[in-house]
Amino acid sequence: MEKLRAKLVAKQLSKFAKISKQAQSFAADHPLWSSIIFEKDRTRYVGWRFQVECHPPIIKVDEPVIVNFDRLLRSLSVAGTDYVNLEITKDRVIIHEDDVEGATFELIRLDADYSNFIIEPPEGVEPHPVHKGFKEDVQWATIACTKDRMDYMKYGVILDKYAMIAMDSESAVAYIDKPTGIELPVLLHLPWCQIIAQLGEVVQISQWDEGEQNAYLYILTEDGFNLTIPTLKVYPNPSVESYIKSLEAHMHLFIDPLTVKQLDITTDDAYKFVTLTTEDGVAYMESTSKTKGSTSVSIGDGEGLDEDSVTISLPFLTKMAKLAGQISIDLDNMVGFYTKNEYTYAFGLG
Repeated sequence: MEKLRAKLVAKQLSKFAKISKQAQSFAADHPLWSSIIFEKDRTRYVGWRFQVECHPPIIKVDEPVIVNFDRLLRSLSVAGTDYVNLEITKDRVIIHEDDVEGATFELIRLDADYSNFIIEPPEGVEPHPVHKGFKEDVQWATIACTKDRMDYMKYGVILDKYAMIAMDSESAVAYIDKPTGIELPVLLHLPWCQIIAQLGEVVQISQWDEGEQNAYLYILTEDGFNLTIPTLKVYPNPSVESYIKSLEAHMHLFIDPLTVKQLDITTDDAYKFVTLTTEDGVAYMESTSKTKGSTSVSIGDGEGLDEDSVTISLPFLTKMAKLAGQISIDLDNMVGFYTKNEYTYAFGLG
């Protein structure tokens, strides 16, 4: 019998929560997909075409132990004592609260052969270091990911050899001008972008081609997580880079979340947009609705716009307010964008 700090172990196991949901999204009724595996030298989660390992192991065992992940995590999370006693029998994983009258949870131990699901990299595939901040860059690029799962080719971040790229279904693009160390361009789907975000900084990466549309990505994080995950091979449009580097700022405007909230008061629900205009050299943003009224907010110097007006999507404006607090306007390409060092987020104006 082993004594464990319940909340500490629960916190460590919670790192697998999104991984478990990802596994069960393919087949919720498959017992292995909903279970975590404890081995002598690691903790492992095996899913459909992916696996995640954690070193050192979260719970020490002498032989592989497979138990339902959700029930184990909940048992430890709701334990009424700081410590619990863990007992492993032939067919049970038993958790006793460290109190004579405390609760006891008896979880069924799964007897399954998971060896056929283990993914082994081909010979000669060696992980190599990635640039510092790789994880944060993936997260930043997701600002332009489509949230529509049906748009499969845009549902994530493209890892190209010299850049990260994300594009949504509404004419926005995020571009990071940094080498990624990826030889084969792939699309890292959004759920994996979110999972990587909680597993610690990425320190090493490698990949191999599985043929047809599939390629595997191996990721090692500084917190001891090893991920082997499927990705989709893609061929990034070369015009994206030239498009991003051709943008020219004719106007610089400052926008904050409060201004966006003010404009939203009189914006129609069906089509949320604002109009950028100038008057006496001052730039204004205005929202107008036949049923709600209108709001006008001064946002800075209007030089460059002349007597023209520009329509801007309020959802995009909201993103810009949170991202940078400013927006540049390219009147030739009719694009709103933000650029800082290697990072660019751009979207089409209405």
